[in-house]
Amino acid sequence: ATQGTFNSYDWVTKYTLLYGDRPDSWTPYIMKGGNSTLPGNWNYYQVKRNVFHYAFTAKHIRLLPLEWNTENGGKIGVRLELFGCTYDSYVLQYNGDDA
Repeated sequence: ATQGTFNSYDWVTKYTLLYGDRPDSWTPYIMKGGNSTLPGNWNYYQVKRNVFHYAFTAKHIRLLPLEWNTENGGKIGVRLELFGCTYDSYVLQYNGDDA
């Protein structure tokens, strides 16, 4: 979930989420249909929640802003909250493409 900077004109409208196990090696999260661009916010206060359709494991997460509000002097501003679950190594990963 993302939000903009509180009480400002600063919010991100499009971004890519990168993840990895090392801080020098990043993989973009790919949505259904092969798109790596996630929709962001349309104002600073409402929460925009994106659901990840494919599971991934990572030690590091990076949000890469692609577009942001520029009206009224707006800049890049984002609050990010990730919701996850514990990883059980005996569970196979399934990406939803194969049956």
